[in-house]
Amino acid sequence: MEKEYQKFLSIFAEEIISKNYSKAYDSFSDGLKDSITLEHFKSVIEKNIIEINDEWELENTLEYPEYFEVDGNSSLKLDYFLEEKDNYSLFRSSEKIPSDITKDNYLYWGSISFLVSEKQQGYIDFDGWFDFWCILIKKDDSYKISYFEIHDLD
Repeated sequence: MEKEYQKFLSIFAEEIISKNYSKAYDSFSDGLKDSITLEHFKSVIEKNIIEINDEWELENTLEYPEYFEVDGNSSLKLDYFLEEKDNYSLFRSSEKIPSDITKDNYLYWGSISFLVSEKQQGYIDFDGWFDFWCILIKKDDSYKISYFEIHDLD
């Protein structure tokens, strides 16, 4: 993974961990912001956190991720998504890819795993909360997240 991509996604992840959803939301492309509000984005993230807490019966407190790892799949180019569109939820709700993702600006299919910190390992019995998969683009000399999916932790 390119260091610039990793740095951008790390800053985004740190904002999620800090519960600074508005700052994380600033990392979204205009096209993504047209399809999801800040409030909805926050509710999606928190819903996934709450579900894992409930699944593992953490009753006394609502635990949030304190650690993350950035990864991705550099071999997945935009053409791959186009050829395999039936296999990706990216295309399940739409006949076309989000409008601000193009062959010219598509950079990376990245993943952020939101995990239990070393400190949390002393009292939490699971590894983490979820994987945040996203498409990273470059628009107007800035990196932006133009699409995301949340999946169970790999």
